[in-house]
Amino acid sequence: MSNPINEQIATDFQKVKVEGKTRAIRIRDIIRNAASQTFVELKEGSGTLGAIAQDTLSTTAVGLSDSPPPSEAETGASSPNLKTSLAVLFTVIKDRLVAQLRDQIASVDGKLTERYSDRYETVKQRVGKAVIWYKGAIATAKPPASDSLQQKQAEVEIKLGEAGSAIAKKEQQIKQQLRELLQTAAAKL
Repeated sequence: MSNPINEQIATDFQKVKVEGKTRAIRIRDIIRNAASQTFVELKEGSGTLGAIAQDTLSTTAVGLSDSPPPSEAETGASSPNLKTSLAVLFTVIKDRLVAQLRDQIASVDGKLTERYSDRYETVKQRVGKAVIWYKGAIATAKPPASDSLQQKQAEVEIKLGEAGSAIAKKEQQIKQQLRELLQTAAAKL
């Protein structure tokens, strides 16, 4: 004897599957059409946007360099005034980013010094010595033989990696010793 409820559920489930597939197909077609139209619109508008962006960049760079704005004939890509303006703009942006980066480095350095004090200073000194050694090794490397330079760089990187792992092991040892001392002290209390 068949159960009419089970048959109804099975029929409804089949209807849902079919409806779901057709909806998925329609949604896929809608997304394809939207993407296609978007690409067409972007392609058509890229020329206009490029000209507007070039004019805006030129105006901004000229404003930063305090020089007179270029005439319409000078706004071409080969214009020396535009190149100078772009160079000034990129220099200003670079200087601002460098200043922000230095501020962030100083902040991180201060936080690490506050948090780890002597251990951080020791690691910082070792890294400083490694950097000096690395720069010296690069300076003494023979420029014509690029293979030997690459070999030197690989050796330096290996040594820096070994130094870093040695520092990490030493830090772990110090942490372990500190834990043991604290546990011993706590046990005596």
